[in-house]
Amino acid sequence: MTAGVLQFLYLGAGILFFISFSNSKKVLGRFALFLTAGILCYHFLFLARRAFEAGHPPLTNMYETLHLLAFLTMFIFFVVRLRAPIDLIGGFAGVIAAVIMASTAIASPEIEPLLPALKSNWLLFHVSACFISYSGFALAMGSALAYLVVDLSPFKKRNPENRAKLLKTMDGLTHRLILFGYPLLTLGVVTGSVWAELSWGRYWNWDPKETWAFATWLIYAAYLHLRYLSWARGRLLAFFAVFAFGLILFTYYGVNFWLSTLHDYA
Repeated sequence: MTAGVLQFLYLGAGILFFISFSNSKKVLGRFALFLTAGILCYHFLFLARRAFEAGHPPLTNMYETLHLLAFLTMFIFFVVRLRAPIDLIGGFAGVIAAVIMASTAIASPEIEPLLPALKSNWLLFHVSACFISYSGFALAMGSALAYLVVDLSPFKKRNPENRAKLLKTMDGLTHRLILFGYPLLTLGVVTGSVWAELSWGRYWNWDPKETWAFATWLIYAAYLHLRYLSWARGRLLAFFAVFAFGLILFTYYGVNFWLSTLHDYA
């Protein structure tokens, strides 16, 4: 029930941000930001209550981590919005959060006892680092999509100077969000390796989840390297950021459903 409510609330906030971007009235953007703050408070209380009932942080299964991913994506946007008031990005952030909440339908909401493999202090460090980075990358994809909308559609070409400034801001924001997420993803991979050695006796097992996590690490490393090449600019990097988050989604969803992995509980 809560997931469904949050799904429509995030979608509603996203629609308001889209409308605000296409409208000159700033009051709509302020209302959308106020609504987002309320939604985040409501979602945080849900996560806190679940943690209290379970006796551990909400990091142990797909249902909980989907909630965490949606919450963190919108929270990071909320912080970014205070510095960079681009409501088009908020529209995509709201849609992304709503889709994430809709996907909780494929996961069990039941609170179950912790599996032996999860009874470790490394759980908090590994999963938190991974999902904070995923949230940063999700918002980077939202920023990249916003860039592509402005770059490829004609409705912003009436004012070339404002359009160029907006594109530059969104391109820089996508870059900074990936710079934010990449060290955390690296930390997630490293702490996961240490945890694997303690649990399974090896730092690296070439398990599908580990392999695809390493692939996402490489693809974001490639993005950061492309930033320094003269021919890699704007539209290409935006498409690259969207593609890179597609690998994140496969690592999170696809591996669990289509491949045999030691991380079945995730």
